[in-house]
Amino acid sequence: MTNMVAKDSVGASGGLTIFWRKDIDLTVKSMSKYHIDMVIKEEDDFEWRYTRMYGESRSKEKDKTWDTLRTLHATLSLPWVCAGDFNGVLFAHEKEGGLPRSEATMEKFRRAMEDYDLHDLGYVGDVFTWRNNHHSMGSYTRERLDRALANMAWRCKFPLVRVINSDPRHSDHRPVIVEVGERELGDGMVHGRS
Repeated sequence: MTNMVAKDSVGASGGLTIFWRKDIDLTVKSMSKYHIDMVIKEEDDFEWRYTRMYGESRSKEKDKTWDTLRTLHATLSLPWVCAGDFNGVLFAHEKEGGLPRSEATMEKFRRAMEDYDLHDLGYVGDVFTWRNNHHSMGSYTRERLDRALANMAWRCKFPLVRVINSDPRHSDHRPVIVEVGERELGDGMVHGRS
């Protein structure tokens, strides 16, 4: 990966980095504490959007994540995939241990997805993408904080997408790998991707 854009962390939280190969035509459109937004142009001039997210971790500040999605949704109308650490769960079963997430917070996440036409792309691998480092069972917590979401236009163009919750190496988060697969062309044919 010869290209990189980074948004520094604030203390021990946050921080976003995107790496890409030199043969990918990628333009960064905007960056903040919560996102890096970019457009990828394919060889046939088809453009789509990828946003790397970092959701606000503080409960009282969660609306900043949904406000960021609202702003991003309003800026470009392209097939869109959005992935990263949203620091939130959609449903109670996406969390084990610790204090339960409030239903109101989960509902705000679900409502933001609905309002901005974003759909969870599912996953292969372990459901829990984050774990704390507590070694006692009473304090151990696991959650699905990281995920990939896409609008219907993106899902129609990349019907063979596969999201892999990979093995963590040196982090408390599992890497979430989005394999876009082949792309659907207008005539029903698919275009190969590496």
